[in-house]
Amino acid sequence: MSVSLVPDAQGQPSYFVAQIQDITDRKQTEAALDDRKLAYPALRSCEDEFRVLSEASPVGIFRVNPQGGCIYTNPRAQAICGYTFEEALGHGWINFVHPEDRQLHFSRWLQAVTANQEFMGEVRSLHRDGIIRFCRIKTAPIFSDQKELIGHVGTIEDITEMRAIEKMKNEFISVVSHELRTPLASIRGSLGLLASGRLDNQPQKARRMLEIAALDTERLVRLVNQILDLERLESGKIVLAKHSCNVATLMQQAIEAVQCFAEEANITLTVFPLSIEIFVDSDRIIQTLVNLLANAVKFSPSGSTVILSAEVQNDNKDSKETPRRLQGDTQNIGNIFPP
Repeated sequence: MSVSLVPDAQGQPSYFVAQIQDITDRKQTEAALDDRKLAYPALRSCEDEFRVLSEASPVGIFRVNPQGGCIYTNPRAQAICGYTFEEALGHGWINFVHPEDRQLHFSRWLQAVTANQEFMGEVRSLHRDGIIRFCRIKTAPIFSDQKELIGHVGTIEDITEMRAIEKMKNEFISVVSHELRTPLASIRGSLGLLASGRLDNQPQKARRMLEIAALDTERLVRLVNQILDLERLESGKIVLAKHSCNVATLMQQAIEAVQCFAEEANITLTVFPLSIEIFVDSDRIIQTLVNLLANAVKFSPSGSTVILSAEVQNDNKDSKETPRRLQGDTQNIGNIFPP
């Protein structure tokens, strides 16, 4: 409001003129500008903090516009995928996706972007030096206060080592179960025969079944100790306990270990022992022979004969002689264990 004095002809005060102006909009604008000025330092601080956190994040972070074009990647995302900041912009990041994954991954990605939905998937990243990394990608849409889509934000995790560990774990479980199953089956078979009473009138054979069970129990204990040897697991190496052994003894022990299994399958086991001294890890040799014999019994028809024989191999590379390792009905066993 402004008020002005209006004088008369003699210069004496005559009346006042008042003006009133609505400045509501202007005051609101000024207040908004003042608030913005106050908020700018805080906003700037938040942006700086986000940038620092993003650049130091152990997880890859990226952002795309509503059309699906990349507008930001942090250093970790660049390291995982093998591209630079500039190379990833727009749809440049697609060039660093493994060719076999591009079509499926890009179509699913566009479908999620178009539908304003979250996206999650695994894709292989192909670096320019040929290195392949397995990545897990997650994205989520970003909306403004007016509920308008302003883009997507996403994360990238390198799961290459995780997949390798998972593969090693599965292989470890497979090997351990196979290694332990055979001596357990032998012990179970020997004790089962004794418990059934079928050997009550055959004391010598019953005593031999007990000896086989005891030997397999000791071998099983050694296998478990080797499996639980954390130092060996970390180094990835198997330490062989070598000593002088007679081949005939090893072959006979292997035959006896699967004898019960073979009788249940109505398979005859025949051994042609070779009496010769060798310097080996007896547990490993027996385990190998037992695994081969067990497979032979498993895949042979009832009534077949599985033969285990051995011979000395000539060191002459030009020799055409091939050592026989496991023989039987060639139609049943030879195809499983070729020379």
